[in-house]
Amino acid sequence: KATEKPFLILVHMHNRLMWAWDHVFWTNEQWASIGWSDEMSACINSGEIYVTRRVEEKYLLDCCVLKFKDFLSWIVWAIISLNIKGPLLFIKKDWNKGKLNSEVYIVYMLPVINAYKTYENKQLIVIEDNSSVHTSKATVTAEYELGIQKIWWPANSPDLNPIENVWRLLKYRV
Repeated sequence: KATEKPFLILVHMHNRLMWAWDHVFWTNEQWASIGWSDEMSACINSGEIYVTRRVEEKYLLDCCVLKFKDFLSWIVWAIISLNIKGPLLFIKKDWNKGKLNSEVYIVYMLPVINAYKTYENKQLIVIEDNSSVHTSKATVTAEYELGIQKIWWPANSPDLNPIENVWRLLKYRV
């Protein structure tokens, strides 16, 4: 399988480089204060299954996959840092018309971030991607009211977020 990477235009490359230069001399303590937050979509029974069989074995149970009318689809969210492994939150996609929105984010995810924002008497600084869920007026207002600090994150940079490794492992095991 070919390796996937984000599509980057010149401004994305420049912003990623500037972000790297701004943080190249950060101490371990500064990095420990970062909370990496992200969400992913997970589907069960949505992929193709391949079997090696003879023509006459087509309908043997060992060569068939059960077909369901619908497949289960979830949004999974988490936050991690050096000292925090937040919970995995599962939101069934049909609960919110198939996508994450600001209302769902504020109701379910922000309370978790708020609970960890002063972990061990240290201020947690949250890094999130630039999806509309995180940048909407409602979300920004709610985060401000809760005193949640965030750090700027360059667009199209999921490969820089360590939580992507958690998603890769989770998808592999599901």
